[in-house]
Amino acid sequence: MDVTDEIKARLDIVDLVSDYVPLKKAGRNYKALCPFHTEKTPSFVVFPESGTWRCFGACNEGGDIFSFVMKAEGWDFGEALRVLAERAGVTLEQRGPSEQTEQYDRLRELLAEATTYYHHLLLNAPVAGPARAYVRRRGLTGDTARAFMLGYAPDSWDAARTHLQAQGYSEQDLIDAGLLIDREDGRRYDRFRNRLMIPIRDSRGRTVGSARARSTPTTTRSTSTRRRARSSTRAACSTASTWRAGPSASARPPSSSRATWT
Repeated sequence: MDVTDEIKARLDIVDLVSDYVPLKKAGRNYKALCPFHTEKTPSFVVFPESGTWRCFGACNEGGDIFSFVMKAEGWDFGEALRVLAERAGVTLEQRGPSEQTEQYDRLRELLAEATTYYHHLLLNAPVAGPARAYVRRRGLTGDTARAFMLGYAPDSWDAARTHLQAQGYSEQDLIDAGLLIDREDGRRYDRFRNRLMIPIRDSRGRTVGSARARSTPTTTRSTSTRRRARSSTRAACSTASTWRAGPSASARPPSSSRATWT
């Protein structure tokens, strides 16, 4: 018996599917409204004896517990295997992390750090005042901004790069994460400038990217004005390393850092 068969033998598909949709017994099987599309007449059937499910409606597909959670949660097979193994009490063979996995983990940590950096600026930096005003005009409160870790990318060519390199990340890390633009002429500069930043997270709450929106009208600014903005940005970020979020990107700054947003 391989590990997937052992997991399926230990988990009751009825109990598992019931976590997502109410099931009603129908003879030997169970029926429900399909959790994957809108319908009025139940077309979703769970077959306990075979440990399978099928939608006879619009989806017209089925499978086992693995395919169900993959479809319900948007997971790949590896993620489904890890979660269901933990639920079943099955120990998976531990393997050393591959070089690619280590790189992915490092990029996730980098994205989490960038999210924390942008979030700190939105809450504290004087140059983020127009961005805070924009968020308020859209009907969002400070609590909402903190809950979703909304951030602000300053109008600077190198502010994010300077901060993130100070945290130990290389320019190549920033390029791989999509935070730095690498031009053919050799110039490298921050991809996001003068933008409201909205973190995108996966099903486990890890930061995997950002949506962004222009937070202030485009204006022509003098060199001296840009220098003052960069100086103000760096001053606001001088304490960011004391409350780095790390891989989870779930940490919040201390209450004193949040006092500027009401």
